[in-house]
Amino acid sequence: MEWTWFRSVAARLGLSQEQVDTVERAGVQTEVQHPLDPCVHIRVRPDPDWTQRLTDAWEGVLVNSRRESAGSIPLPDGRLVIGSAVDVDAPGRSDPGIVVDLAAGEYEVVVTIAHEGSEEDGDYAEYASHVFALLRGNMGVAMIEPMTNTDGEELWLEMGGLLFAASGVTEQLALEHPGKGLGQIVNRPDPAVPATLGGRWKRISTRDGAGALITVRSGHGRGSFPVFKITDADGTAVGALIDFFVDNRPYDA
Repeated sequence: MEWTWFRSVAARLGLSQEQVDTVERAGVQTEVQHPLDPCVHIRVRPDPDWTQRLTDAWEGVLVNSRRESAGSIPLPDGRLVIGSAVDVDAPGRSDPGIVVDLAAGEYEVVVTIAHEGSEEDGDYAEYASHVFALLRGNMGVAMIEPMTNTDGEELWLEMGGLLFAASGVTEQLALEHPGKGLGQIVNRPDPAVPATLGGRWKRISTRDGAGALITVRSGHGRGSFPVFKITDADGTAVGALIDFFVDNRPYDA
């Protein structure tokens, strides 16, 4: 993972390269002096091992987190639409998303909800840290690897919220609810659009129940996330995973 949250924050704070190097060498939380105010000290720490956190999330052992099933999406043609749930129908949106070809079948969507802080201190917050869609009845997962485009470049999506959908479902929902934009259907509470809600996710199905989409409110709002392909031992694609880069490691007391 080339992207680092710590260095992005350090740049916004105006920390010097020397301060950045000191924090990363220490490998633990460190107090650094604010570059513009000598009376202010900031508690910072370097990035975690993102690969290990993805492994922990996949195995269901990520620190301070829980898993929630957001339901399933039928993919009779194996085509999974992955895109943004924010301004989903806005003209000129920067990233229209991608269509991933998977094995046909029913896909369960699982969301890892990570929390930080505490209710006692009044700073408790929850974020979606990872989400994956996995073929029900698959023969076992052998590999999780970055998805790439035809040039071999890793795929990253720009989005404020994730949308998983079967092909044609967004168009069908628009037909079923005339006069409403898809963004309104997906993002606004509406008794005419029945939905199942969970912690950071929503599932909306078509009226005949044959199609569905699931949206997930993403992590800390970074806005650009990698897409991973899940394959079985035969190399068949049986799922997709998104990492929202949420760092909710507890600070030392």
